[in-house]
Amino acid sequence: MRTMNYAPEIASAENVGKRLRFLRRALGLSQAEFSARIVQGRTAYNNWEKGFRRPTIEATIAICNEFGVDLDYIYLGRLDRTPFALAKAILALPEADSHFQG
Repeated sequence: MRTMNYAPEIASAENVGKRLRFLRRALGLSQAEFSARIVQGRTAYNNWEKGFRRPTIEATIAICNEFGVDLDYIYLGRLDRTPFALAKAILALPEADSHFQG
């Protein structure tokens, strides 16, 4: 069986939160708009984005279904299966530059 090697901090609540913030900003949505589209409370979403908690798997799947990203983007920061225009918008965010280097 082939396993993937990665550092656990890649999927930390802080890094997941950053990627959610990048996604939301690339889509041009407020926290209230983003959370409403995935049927989550704004406070819960705010806690995810700030890295206080990670979203549940059910909430993460809702994000994937609603916005066209996959679990690899949210948990591992991989953009290779993200729609091109969305990946380009994410990478264009000034604060995303250092997060996705290398």
